Amino acid sequence: MDDTSQRGTSSTLAEQEMARSALFASLFGISLTRDEASNLGFTFSDRSQHTSGQALAEKGGMMFPVRHEELVRQRQERYRFSLRKWKRVQTIVSVLSWIPFLRGVMACNTLSFEASRDDSDIDLFIISSAGLVWWTRALALTVVSLFRLRPGQRPSLRDSICMCFFTSEGALDLSSLQLARENGLPDVYLCWWVANCMPVYDEGVYEAFVRANTWTREVMPHWRERKLSGMRSVRNTIVRRVIKKMCEWLLRPFGRWIEPMSRSLQMRVMPEGLRAACRNGGTSVVCTDEMIKLHYPFDRRAEIRDAFAKLMNEYGR
Repeated sequence: MDDTSQRGTSSTLAEQEMARSALFASLFGISLTRDEASNLGFTFSDRSQHTSGQALAEKGGMMFPVRHEELVRQRQERYRFSLRKWKRVQTIVSVLSWIPFLRGVMACNTLSFEASRDDSDIDLFIISSAGLVWWTRALALTVVSLFRLRPGQRPSLRDSICMCFFTSEGALDLSSLQLARENGLPDVYLCWWVANCMPVYDEGVYEAFVRANTWTREVMPHWRERKLSGMRSVRNTIVRRVIKKMCEWLLRPFGRWIEPMSRSLQMRVMPEGLRAACRNGGTSVVCTDEMIKLHYPFDRRAEIRDAFAKLMNEYGR
């Protein structure tokens, strides 16, 4: 017996917000639990961006756009793939966490929903101490390279570790990276990405990250910070804290040399196209003293926003 149900004929504000989040999630091939849909519900000041609550259906506790029941099965299948990827995340983050001046590691994108494709890579977002983001990146890339897990070191992207985004404690506010509004829509993907960063290793920076990005609540007013179960997180043990403090105390006097040297070396080995993008500025590629964001050559945020607007029109009035 089919237990799929469509939302009632009335369309409350909460139902509209949940419908928008389910539509957005469908762009990545996943359905949402009721709690996820509520937590990630979109609201827009532009009243023309109306989505009917009737756009939403529910089956087995999962919410999805009407006529896309296959997303429920798809998420169940992807759960198995995500378990394998989480094991890899725990292994690599348990090593990365020993890097001096590394303050936090977060899992991003569909892995935070346990809904990664089998052939996808693993996206990690890394936070360093202020003024030492290039040093932290150099050591993090060295670790991942030793495990031969960087994209390009493997036959395919499957389960490789992608670290295209580093920032420091001094640059946790990501509002400057937003795309300009278009057709009444803000940078919905960046809001979604921020809201779904899942802290795997945290030296107290995740709460600061949440506080620094409260601007996302203009679009996602019900967003609550994410919590990872203790079984999957990497704990900051007393032994790790003591050893890292000692190493940082020894290295701190040399920070004025190791950071510019790290930046100079990394810029030198970057592909010319990436270096040019760094010089040109913009929000896709950012290379500053406090942030490294290398989404090159493709930043799909505008494309995703257009697809989302099309879906909202399709499921609107």
